[in-house]
Amino acid sequence: MKKKIISGVMAGLLSIAPVFADETTITTKPGITPDSVLYSVDQLVEDIRLSMVSDIEKKAELLIAITQERLAEAKQMTEEDKIEYVNKAMEAYGERIEEAFEIVSEAVLKESIDSAVKETLKLQLEDSAGVIESVEAVVDDNQKEELAEKRDSAYLVANVVADLDQEKVITLREEKKLGYGQIAKIFLLADATGKSVEEIADMITSQGKGFGEITKELGIHPSQLKAKVQIEKKVQLDNQLEEANTILEGAQEELEKAIEDANEEAVKAIEKRISEIEKLVKAAEESKEKLEKELEEIKEKIQEESNKLEDEDKEEEDEDKEDEDKDEENKKEQKQLEKLKKQEEKRLEKMKKEQEKDQKKREQELKKEEKKEQKNSKGKKDN
Repeated sequence: MKKKIISGVMAGLLSIAPVFADETTITTKPGITPDSVLYSVDQLVEDIRLSMVSDIEKKAELLIAITQERLAEAKQMTEEDKIEYVNKAMEAYGERIEEAFEIVSEAVLKESIDSAVKETLKLQLEDSAGVIESVEAVVDDNQKEELAEKRDSAYLVANVVADLDQEKVITLREEKKLGYGQIAKIFLLADATGKSVEEIADMITSQGKGFGEITKELGIHPSQLKAKVQIEKKVQLDNQLEEANTILEGAQEELEKAIEDANEEAVKAIEKRISEIEKLVKAAEESKEKLEKELEEIKEKIQEESNKLEDEDKEEEDEDKEDEDKDEENKKEQKQLEKLKKQEEKRLEKMKKEQEKDQKKREQELKKEEKKEQKNSKGKKDN
């Protein structure tokens, strides 16, 4: 029984410990690189090879191998300072990693595939979704953003898909025609916001919204989804480390007893077991430290983005306030103009009346003058 417990803990540590690296380590050799005229031919051959593989497990393995080969090619092009070909290799990588996480998801959900094989595929997929810092530094910003989204999808698929409600997954696949990367994000968003899976899916399929738009609308930073998965992995890692240390203490006691009993064969076996557990514990502790560092970086990124959004909101508020002030000023000016206009109208009206009065007065005077002249003329005639 104790051996089974030890094996289970060790298997758990093995499944978690290796995956948290600061940077993806490329062990695959590059194939034909993008600067070669045969590069497109090489990709065509890959397509043919993939089309000939019907076994889902084998296809997943082949896609992961091709994905890692693309990364190796990008790394070589970076080292040779052929930047335009780095972008070409990473574009091809983006297409393959997307295919890979879809096929790996199918394999992970297939009951007939051995659980150890599934675990290996998930680990390989997660490793393929890692970052090569030297390559990342030269990739153009638009491509970098697109690749980040695909990497996150691959990471989430590797860590989430196996635990999802399979009936809902099938519904989203068959009825909504969604990919596994989208489905993983939908479940995580639903869990993070309290909305149903169906509501989030509807935002994509019926309302035509992208994940960036949805996360902003729901007040969730995209990095929070990945952070949530990493926090769960950290909790799992803590629990397994605690169990491993307990087992290690027990093995130490067994070793002391074996030494007392002078049982050399038992001593050797226990020392070997202790060595194996210590190595795994050390690797797991290093992984935990790196994971905590990555989580801290995500936290800083979220805070930075939140600050940026707050600044943008403040700018918008300031602009709105400025617009309101301008509107208010315009209204005052309009009122002043209307007042001046009315005053001018009154002035003109007054002038008009005065002119009319003067005109009338002049007319009366003229009439008087005419009468006077007529009277004088008549007097002269009479004389």
